[in-house]
Amino acid sequence: MKKLIKRALGLASLLLLTACVTTAPVDTSTFKASDPKSILVLPPTNDSPEVVAAYGVWAQSHLPSAESGYYVFPASLVHATFLNNGISNGAEAQEIPLNKLREIFGADAVLYLNIEEYGTRYIVINSITEARVRGRLVDSRNGEVIWEGSTYASVDSGSSSNIFSALIGAALSQIINTATDQAYSVAGVANYQLLHSKARSDIPYGPRSPHYWRNTSQ
Repeated sequence: MKKLIKRALGLASLLLLTACVTTAPVDTSTFKASDPKSILVLPPTNDSPEVVAAYGVWAQSHLPSAESGYYVFPASLVHATFLNNGISNGAEAQEIPLNKLREIFGADAVLYLNIEEYGTRYIVINSITEARVRGRLVDSRNGEVIWEGSTYASVDSGSSSNIFSALIGAALSQIINTATDQAYSVAGVANYQLLHSKARSDIPYGPRSPHYWRNTSQ
């Protein structure tokens, strides 16, 4: 009985200690010192085997920053400008010198994205549709990295107690998800998690938002 009481007291102490632990505040001083008003989102580089990944991620990467209070250069404008200058993919776009990008677009900051995973893959009795994206925001005026982060989003096909049914279901799910590019929807979630101020404490709200950090105690 005494041992049980000691264990209970020990557990209670551990829970109390855990409850007292606070998360360290996120340092946003570099971001706030830069205080960008406009962001140029470059076409992403793609390390996944899916050729449509770059389009799926880039098409949905502008809205989170715009909703967070920043002016984001329209993808159609950026795409047309690059094509007119012989730039056709993210790898080429991200090789352009920063000062040249600022000269052409006049953006305060440039967002570099890299797709590490995208698409649907088959794992034993399940299939997973996923998107893993890494981002880096650079001040175009001095080349300083003012923010960087990564995120992962996924959805699986579920499981079944019947192994044969599970195998067939997973295979069919992979075919359907690949054919319909369900990864596009998952990439939208990943972009929100990566770039929206509401989802991240390390990206302050911009000047076009009522929550702009200069107007709040954030």
